[in-house]
Amino acid sequence: MRELLEVGTDPDVFDGATGLPVLCRAIAADDQPVAEALVQAGADPLRRLPDGTTPLLRAVDGGSAELARAVLPDLALHPGPLREELLDHARHLAGIDPEAQLRRRTGVPGPVVRTRQQDTNGCGTNGSPWAG
Repeated sequence: MRELLEVGTDPDVFDGATGLPVLCRAIAADDQPVAEALVQAGADPLRRLPDGTTPLLRAVDGGSAELARAVLPDLALHPGPLREELLDHARHLAGIDPEAQLRRRTGVPGPVVRTRQQDTNGCGTNGSPWAG
């Protein structure tokens, strides 16, 4: 991806299969290095999509702190409407039953199997990208 971007490929190019920016495909695939390369090259993580979301909101919704941090613009760290939208989204997600959230994300019915996994991504004690 970096080689394509270095030769001038538009980082905001749309995926012909989905009609969405390729950044959304990287986010859906949980491909943090590609998402980060696209944003660094100028892909817009705040672009409004037809469903009203943005690539950044999709990254946050995906649950990966690393991916969310990779596409988080500096603008979101300062007071203003973008930060408020992200906080509102996070509050909404925090209020959703985890099992319902898994079913929504995976589309798989049936019982949920719980396992514990140690946070090894260096995001602090709770995996939050804001926890330092």
